[in-house]
Amino acid sequence: MRLGYGELEPEGAELSTRKARIIFLEALNRLVPETLEILKKEVFPYYCPLPSKWSGHLRWWHLKQAGCVIGGKQRYPELVDIKKALIYWSDHFHLNTEWILNDALNTLFYWTILPNANLEWLPKGSTYWDSRLEPFSVGAWKPIEESERQFRDRVKAELDKYIIAAKEMDDLISVPDKNQMDHFEWLVYYQVQNWSHSKIANTYYVTRKNVSQRLDEISKLCEIPLRPYGKPGRPRS
Repeated sequence: MRLGYGELEPEGAELSTRKARIIFLEALNRLVPETLEILKKEVFPYYCPLPSKWSGHLRWWHLKQAGCVIGGKQRYPELVDIKKALIYWSDHFHLNTEWILNDALNTLFYWTILPNANLEWLPKGSTYWDSRLEPFSVGAWKPIEESERQFRDRVKAELDKYIIAAKEMDDLISVPDKNQMDHFEWLVYYQVQNWSHSKIANTYYVTRKNVSQRLDEISKLCEIPLRPYGKPGRPRS
């Protein structure tokens, strides 16, 4: 399985990172459903009463400023309570990284629209990418002017040139390959459930070295800073 939507992606587009994040969140919801249960129970009540200007527009960078005094005036006082609630939730699960906090805010907004929806992270649409190349085309086959073999050779030659031009024009690079979906589960168990490297290794019948390497790899791909090894999480209720 490749983490992009094809074998290549535009350099800098981060399509594989986005898909890796989606896979991580799906694993998180499957293995630790209380992440969203607690978000709905403990954070959602602070989101609902917010002024309508924040509906669908609230981002983490707004919350970071909430309560700060700038020029003798407190910034976004109406956001102080949800800021505290969201920080408490993210510390609970070691998920205090900006993109997850923003996805949590998007999910809270999604619940205001569909209050009876299943507890899922905000649905992700397909990533749009507009290539600068024209669609591939070749002249029609004229059997009276060229043989079938000549036509096939001409199509192949034109297609080869088209692919080379596409890679160069759109700065395409290879998408990272990730054949083991288990590695995303390891990240969930380590980061959120406070499992040790040894427990993961024993559960999946691999070495501790392999666990350490894959956790480092997946966490970087998803852009989730690993919690300090051995740091306990918030006690489970």
